[in-house]
Amino acid sequence: MSASPRRIVITGGTGFFGTRMATWLLEEHDAEVALFDRAPLDEPDLEGRVEVIPGDVQFGVITVGCASQQRAVSIYNTGQASMNITAIYLVPPGKGQTPTGPFSITSMPPLPVALAGGGQLTINLKYRPPDTSSHNAQLVIESDAQNASILTVPLTGQGTNQSHQTDTFQQLAQPEVDVLFMVDDSCSMTDKQANLAAQAQTFLQTAVTLNTDYHVGVVTTDMFAASESGKLQSRNGAPKIITPATTDPVTAFQDDVQLGTFGSGIEQGLAAIHAALTPPLVNDPATNGGFLRDPAKLVVVAVSDEDDQSSGTVDFYVDFLKNIKGYRNADMMTLNSVVGYDETTGQPHDCATGKGGVAVAAPRWVEVAQRTNGICRSICSTDWGSIASDLGLNTFGAQSQFFLTREAVASSIVVHVDGTLVSQPAWSFDAPSNSVIFDQADVPAQGATITVDYDTVCH
Repeated sequence: MSASPRRIVITGGTGFFGTRMATWLLEEHDAEVALFDRAPLDEPDLEGRVEVIPGDVQFGVITVGCASQQRAVSIYNTGQASMNITAIYLVPPGKGQTPTGPFSITSMPPLPVALAGGGQLTINLKYRPPDTSSHNAQLVIESDAQNASILTVPLTGQGTNQSHQTDTFQQLAQPEVDVLFMVDDSCSMTDKQANLAAQAQTFLQTAVTLNTDYHVGVVTTDMFAASESGKLQSRNGAPKIITPATTDPVTAFQDDVQLGTFGSGIEQGLAAIHAALTPPLVNDPATNGGFLRDPAKLVVVAVSDEDDQSSGTVDFYVDFLKNIKGYRNADMMTLNSVVGYDETTGQPHDCATGKGGVAVAAPRWVEVAQRTNGICRSICSTDWGSIASDLGLNTFGAQSQFFLTREAVASSIVVHVDGTLVSQPAWSFDAPSNSVIFDQADVPAQGATITVDYDTVCH
């Protein structure tokens, strides 16, 4: 009589036959299954790759005679090989010339400078308008990176003689929220995808209850398949972008998140999110065009039993996510993680998922969620109803935070809702985000008009 194997090794584990073999073994046997594969030798992140965040710097309206807050531009090497930053300058005036206009570089490292794979450096800028005109310039960065030898970052600013500001906000009758699900489609995810699909009604019912105008889309962790790689997915004829107007949004969500388990075993979820929310995909009507709306809150939900394996540091992805909605609107986006996580300790942790499966501790996913004010839940939980309810409450609902257009003097702020003075503690001022935040019991009703008067800071 032959004994059942305790450990099975599959080579070529991320290929077509390897993933199917692994899925069958995990479902039918108790043996430990190990998958081995190699990344393509020409994988682009083996080179130096330059990325700049933010892609443009809008200083907003600044009083003549005053300067803006210092603004940071970060240069990242998202590849694995070193690269050299050879020149950084403003246009106008141009390379090798001293800036005399309203924009200035206040600090940067001596050049040239080598930037190791995964490295980062920061440039600081200021804007001081000489008059009430609009002003424009370009920050130019030269390097020997393989993907771009020259990158330009547009700079804009507007001068004014006014030192007092009135901002008016409209609480939408239907709050707008764009929800991007990043769902692992590797070979061990069959039951987790089914658990997520089973809670479609719970999740979307929260949006219905709170009268939310939502967009829901799904991407995978596979950055090797051309049909995936950050592209919104559709299954069984369901739309790529699910909205309240979708004929059967619950069934469409169930179809789109049950992606199958034949994706790459090298899970690059953060890279997929980055690809999904940047050109060319974000503007392409054949792929992701129309998903991301300027005024809408952005919520990302990552569901994976592995940690992220994308090239690029956590700092890079957090910086990218926080800048999607603009410098002053960083809190209009959040990422939530359903991963290998211990809800008791609040730390990444391995956990058992059933049928001998294991979810690996996910420190990268947990860190990104924590740094974007998201929530973390364990993918090994048996209570997916609570997970869906928590995600729904964290995703949908009326806006409680309002970002001011100019830097405010905290003691001067006066708030009215529909013409009625609202005093603290019904609201508070958050200086780091330059925003007024209403207490949950005092959030303005849908359709309300919020007016914020304040004096502006002069640096």
